[in-house]
This record gives sequence, structure tokens and C-alpha cells, in this order.
Amino acid sequence: NADPLAVSDLPRAETVVTDAAPASAAVQAFTADLFQVLVDAAPDGNLLCSPLSVFCALAMARTGALGTTADQMDDVLHAPQPSPARLGETLNALTQLLESRAGTISRGTGVEPAEIVIDVANSLLGQQGIPWKPPFLDALATYYGAGMQLVDYRTQAEQARGQINDWVSDRTHAK
Repeated sequence: NADPLAVSDLPRAETVVTDAAPASAAVQAFTADLFQVLVDAAPDGNLLCSPLSVFCALAMARTGALGTTADQMDDVLHAPQPSPARLGETLNALTQLLESRAGTISRGTGVEPAEIVIDVANSLLGQQGIPWKPPFLDALATYYGAGMQLVDYRTQAEQARGQINDWVSDRTHAK
């Protein structure tokens, strides 16, 4: 039995590699900010985080934000100026560029080739029963190749937590 989804029928947009530069700069600036906060919160230095995953999740949520909330999220994400709305476009280009780096690479004479696996997996999980607007779902499909999984946070929070953890474990090869 599949989890319910809210999705668009639009395909993921094709991109041009040069379009990735604004997102790359934004992710780098966000990463510096995030790690400073995390280092302050974990003074023993034992820290593991995927800033690109955090960035993508916030950027996907930002897609549905308006007004002051959108402005504040743009600031946190260092969204490209003068058009923060381009964040989805440029992040799509960056993600596809990273994914294109996967494959078999030579490691030199007499050494077995290495297999590089890059699986960028992003999703939002929203409350069942909320009518998710088509333009929001279209943007998720177009720029992130994603829809929204629907869970019941209100009455089945523990089951929702399990669904989230299972989804992440599946997409990250249990890492």
C-alpha cells in the first residue's frame, strides 16, 4: 500500500550547467552559516550534517512561502539576487550537475576503477487532508523532481516519524 502523494504531472526541467553558479554560491554561504550554528551547539566537535540536504529541504519549503516569510527564508538561504525566485531553477541545475558526476572513474594504472554514487533525494512530507496548491506542486516537480508525501502528523505522529525515517533510509542506502 503506497503512501498518499500530492504531485504534479510536470516533468523535471532540463538545465544548463552554467545555471548552477548562483545556487552553488548560495549553498556555500548557507553551509558556512549552518556549520557555525552547529559548531556552537556541539562544542565537543562531534558533528555530521549534509548542508545540501538541509538547504534543499528549506528551498523546497520556501517555494510555498510568501511575504515576510519568503523574504526571511531568502535571507537564510542566500537566495540569488535580484531574483530570489530563481533559486529553484539554479538549484535544479546544481543538483543535476552533481548527479551527472556519478559513474565509474579510473583511479590509475593497476588500480580497480571506483564507482561514484550520487543520489540526491529530496522530499517534503505534508499533512494529509490539506489541499496543496497546484503551482506549489508544479514547482516541486519542475525544480526538485519531487512531489509531497502525505502523512498524518496530527493523529499518527509516531507512524509519520517511521515513514520519514524509512524514506530517508531507503534513499540513502541505509546510511
